[in-house]
Formats: sequence, structure tokens, C-alpha cells
Amino acid sequence: MLRIFKQYYPIRNALFVLGEGLVIFLSVIIASRLLLGKDDSLFQYTVLLKALLITVICQACLFYNDLYDLKVTDTFVELGIRLLQAMGASAILLALVYFVFPVCIISQGIFVASTAIVFILVVSWRLGYTKILNLGLFNQKIMVLGSSAIATEICGQILGNDQSLKESISIIQQETYENICELAEQEGVKKIVVALKEKRGALPVKELLRCRVKGIEVLEGNSFYEMLTGKLIVESINPGWLIFSQGFRKSKLQRLFKRTVDLVLSLTMLILLAPVIILMAIIIKLDSKGPVIFSQERVGGNRKPYMVHKFRSMVSDAEARTGPVKLNSQ
Repeated sequence: MLRIFKQYYPIRNALFVLGEGLVIFLSVIIASRLLLGKDDSLFQYTVLLKALLITVICQACLFYNDLYDLKVTDTFVELGIRLLQAMGASAILLALVYFVFPVCIISQGIFVASTAIVFILVVSWRLGYTKILNLGLFNQKIMVLGSSAIATEICGQILGNDQSLKESISIIQQETYENICELAEQEGVKKIVVALKEKRGALPVKELLRCRVKGIEVLEGNSFYEMLTGKLIVESINPGWLIFSQGFRKSKLQRLFKRTVDLVLSLTMLILLAPVIILMAIIIKLDSKGPVIFSQERVGGNRKPYMVHKFRSMVSDAEARTGPVKLNSQ
């Protein structure tokens, strides 16, 4: 797995996303070649930037339509519907960008041709990549030690709903711990996941140490589940795991990067959604008396107070008499 900003990504997923990005980028270049011929302007810097812009927006829409979750798009019909939805959303977003930044506009002919080529090549890429995955080129044999709830969850996440995949994925779930290293070597196991109900007095330290010496990766169950899904099973977390886990502190570079991204995206969305914001303000003003924007003090990091501003969703001074009210669930 690849680790980017302390987040784990399967290598096959990363290759899939990068490959599809390249496919979309090349689709725009191919469309430009077909319509412009051998004009040297094809390779101008601005053309490449426009193609990159289309690629980024298209992939963002593909992501938000769950098209990078291969379990969701397991049928050709579902793939086609979601692709059309993503491409429609991409066209709307690009239209907004072109409206605000006319310099980014690409010719209508190239845009239409690119759309057709993107659809054909993306479908072909996805079908081809699925075939590659079915060949098991990225599969690794994993040994899961224990029969705890986290062990069951790990096996379920890897196998999915199709138990017929068990032979190709080759998960070995152990409840006894004798000769683990020999068995792992015989089966070609690359990773051992320790997911015991109770480690105290039961952890096969010597066997696991032998496995580490022989180059077999040994992972704790909760950590592996986090790598696999990006989530944690709260009930299975113990104090020891929290002590040795990472992620409680972020470096200055990470905080600076996050802050920069937040500001850039916020400013961009404010500009793009300005017509919607103005329309919403008018509707609120016509609906009831009072200010359009509701402001309230909140407490942020390091207990530092700040003001949050949002569209008013209640009548003005709704809490003046009673103060904040918590509704009881029925």
C-alpha cells in the first residue's frame, strides 16, 4: 500500500486513478490532434493546461459519483449510468469555470470530441483493468491470526460478498499458533495480520519474530483494518493501540498545506457559486424579516473562539427567550 499524508491507498487503486487520469488527458490531446491536424499550437503550454483542467474536474466528478469504488460499479449498466452522470456534472462545472475564467475555454468542437473519446476510452480502460485485477496480479496471500470480531471484519472486507474469491485471494485464518512461520513460507504468505481476542499470554512472539526475520510483514489487526478501509472499529480499539498509533499531531507543513487548500477551494467555490448565493440571500430576505446571515461564536482549536457565519434558517431572534434548545428524539 502507498502512504500519502498518513493515509493508506492500495497500489492497484492508485494505478487505476493515475491511469484513468492519463486516459482523460490524452483524450483531450487526441481530440485536439484530430481537429487541429499537425498544427504546432497543439503542444502549446496553454493547451496542456486546459487538458489538465478538464482531467482534474472530470476525475473529481468521477470520485464523487463513487466511480473509484469498484464494488459499486460491478455491472456494465451501473458503470454507464454513473459515467453519464459524472460527465454531465463535469460539463456543468466546466461551464461555470469558463464563465468566470474565459481564458480557460477550449473550442466547442474539441470539447464535444473529447467527451466522446473520454467516454469510449474510460469504459475500455475500466473493463481492461477489471480483467487485469481478475487475473490476480495484485493479490497477496494474507494470514489472519485469531477469530475475533476484527478478524471477521478483515476477512469480510477482503472477500466482499463473493465467497468464491477465497481461493484466489488466499486468506488463511488461524486459531492455533504452532508452526506459523513454516506454514506461512509454504503458502507464500506476504503479510500476517494479528487479530487475537486476547493478546496477553497468547501472542506467539517467537513465531512472529521468526516471520519478521524471514521478511514476512506482521501487522496489528486494527492497523491493517484502517489501512484496508480508512476506518476504525471503535469497539476493538485498546489503549495500547492508541499509544503507538500515529495521527494525533500534524506537522507544520501538513497544516500549511491543508490551510492553503482550504482557502483556495473556499475562494474558488465562492466565486463559482456566487449566483446561487445571491439567489439564496434574496429568498431568505423575502421569506421573513431579519438579517440574511446568522453569526454565532464557536470554539476552535486550542480553545480559540471564532465567529461562524451562515445563512439564517430560523426566524430572527428565535432563541432570545429560551436560549439554545435541544430537541428530544422520539
